[in-house]
Amino acid sequence: MYTSEELQRLYDYAWDRYLAEDYVEAFDCFKEVADTGHAEATTMLGVLYSDERFVGRDYDKAVAYLRLAVERGDIGAFSALGEIYRDGRGVEQSGDKAIEYFTKAKNWYEIGAMYREGDCIEQDALKAIEFFAKANAWNEIALIYRYGRGIEPDEQKAIEYEQKAAILKR
Repeated sequence: MYTSEELQRLYDYAWDRYLAEDYVEAFDCFKEVADTGHAEATTMLGVLYSDERFVGRDYDKAVAYLRLAVERGDIGAFSALGEIYRDGRGVEQSGDKAIEYFTKAKNWYEIGAMYREGDCIEQDALKAIEFFAKANAWNEIALIYRYGRGIEPDEQKAIEYEQKAAILKR
């Protein structure tokens, strides 16, 4: 049985191992923490199982751990599920499911990017702009207007959104 401080130290160590690309050690530590009911560690198990750099890749386990993480209260797991469905990694690719999960995570940027690129959904520049605005991704909107990605180029609007982005960075 761990104290909350010990559990946090082990979780932090797992992150250090993950960032150092020591995925086996990271997995072992995240698993130990997740076994106590820790939601974010459970999400990381799902991420590791879905990551092509991890030697034990298993999409069924990835989805199962991410769903468990959601049940345990980690909203970030919704984004990871959205990525899996957007990319069709171990599941049937589904733009609708990806958007559903990204919406639950309030990950407006990813939805905007899907609409901008037409990534497993129909390309729609106006919807991309709508979601990038929710994400305060003003540079992305500026690029859509500057290069006419799905709409007529509009230099004035591009400048307007570039200025918004510059203000946000301050």
